[in-house]
Amino acid sequence: MYRRETLKGDVASERALRILGSAEFVEKVLGTLQTTDPLPGRRRPLAALVAGVCAATGCHPTALQQGSRRGRAARAREGLAYLTLEVCGTIGSATADLLGVRPSAVYRASQRGRTARERWERVLTVSETEKNIR
Repeated sequence: MYRRETLKGDVASERALRILGSAEFVEKVLGTLQTTDPLPGRRRPLAALVAGVCAATGCHPTALQQGSRRGRAARAREGLAYLTLEVCGTIGSATADLLGVRPSAVYRASQRGRTARERWERVLTVSETEKNIR
């Protein structure tokens, strides 16, 4: 962590000051980063996301891992990929392992899921017992 004492004097500290700005600014930013959660209220376990997306599409969870190309399974994969990558910030390889596909397929599915983002973001807020989103 940068402190005023370490930012004064040597050449490396002068370069840091030139790039980062004043010590007060650096301390303020670091304090803000340490106290804020980057994704407040959006972190959910993958199992909960799978259950929510499957409930919303009417797809069985095992169909997601079997590589089915049927409409419900493909739609559910798109939604799950979008929610895990773009909303919750999960890495693509973790989602790929969950779905049994390669990471590149997860990124493509996420792009397709982005087109219906309102529908998928409702999965985060709607309880699993409500009507399916079709």
